[in-house]
Amino acid sequence: MNKPFWRNSLFLINTLFLGIILLIPFSHLSSLIQIISFVSFIATNSVLFCIGLLHFNKLYLIGSISGFFLLIVFFPGLISLSNKDTIKSSKEITIMSYNLNYLRSIFVSKDKKEAKSFDAFKAFMQSVGTVPVLCVQETSSISYRPIASQLNYPYYFGHKGTMIFSKEPFKAKGYLTYPHTTDNSCTWVNLAVNNKIYRFYSVHLESNKFAYKWKELARTTNVLERIFSLLKYWDQAEERRLIQAQIILNHIEESPYPTVVTGDFNAPPFSKIYSLFSKKLSDTFIENSVGLGQTYTKIPGLRIDYLFKSPFIRSLKYRRPKVDFSDHYPILIDLEL
Repeated sequence: MNKPFWRNSLFLINTLFLGIILLIPFSHLSSLIQIISFVSFIATNSVLFCIGLLHFNKLYLIGSISGFFLLIVFFPGLISLSNKDTIKSSKEITIMSYNLNYLRSIFVSKDKKEAKSFDAFKAFMQSVGTVPVLCVQETSSISYRPIASQLNYPYYFGHKGTMIFSKEPFKAKGYLTYPHTTDNSCTWVNLAVNNKIYRFYSVHLESNKFAYKWKELARTTNVLERIFSLLKYWDQAEERRLIQAQIILNHIEESPYPTVVTGDFNAPPFSKIYSLFSKKLSDTFIENSVGLGQTYTKIPGLRIDYLFKSPFIRSLKYRRPKVDFSDHYPILIDLEL
């Protein structure tokens, strides 16, 4: 009796987590609840699948497979199976998005043995080929000046960490302001490509800053107070991300030009943030890659950096080089512009 009761309880808990996950695009659930529910569902659903195989239990097998199927259907950004071959185009242009983490591994590394040189970063950039438009996040004068001078980007513009480098002059440029104090920003520029104007965005949405806040709250002796403060901060970060996302989406709506939106969104593919952007723009990873597309190096499978585009722009090839100059991987897309 104990075993069936335990299994049935697990089945019900698994269903509860699935229900919470499916509500994410339509609710204001905190990012912490989203992540806990998602990870818990994957764990419990995997256990149910294994139990179904071991005991030939059709209910568990069908239930767990259906759970994974619903997850993929409701959140198509989670995994891509579209490794399509594309024909080269004479109008092809490569766009890169990269959260540089201020290139700390080069300029502020405390361990000289681990420190890398800018020559190594330059060699990597040259290895991926010509990148006419480079959109970065988490940069400062210590990192963007050598990029501009040594990688031959005569035109660049940025605001509070986000920046766009170009081989060609900007037709217009600007940045978006948020209604609260934040370290995050969004920079945009208009560029002429093949005699047509396009708008490019470099986005950096609010981070949960889990590690930083935990260290900061560690000074508090009351453990419960520390935990509740962290939960409250995560909810506030999610609210700020949603406000920032809506400001960017409103600006995109007003743009008369085809759009490419790049950056670190600090939101996984099962988040409401991703849902808002993917309803209006196409995710180039989904169109041109296979797998989970991890972009944050410290958490396996976590994709929080995106290259979105206007749906009618043709994407040709998606790449994600696994280099360790930052705590993020760079992502590149070849577009027909």
